[in-house]
Amino acid sequence: MEIMGRKMLRLYLTDWQKREMMDEAGVVCSFIELEKGTIVRYGMLAS
Repeated sequence: MEIMGRKMLRLYLTDWQKREMMDEAGVVCSFIELEKGTIVRYGMLAS
């Protein structure tokens, strides 16, 4: 996916990940969008 010239990666969350987002960040969401090249948790490269 590309947004405003930046390549983005959309990660869809599982139920437990959605609950974690609600508990930790106080937001309700079903996906996260990261800019390509962003380092993700556990050191995985999002590319």
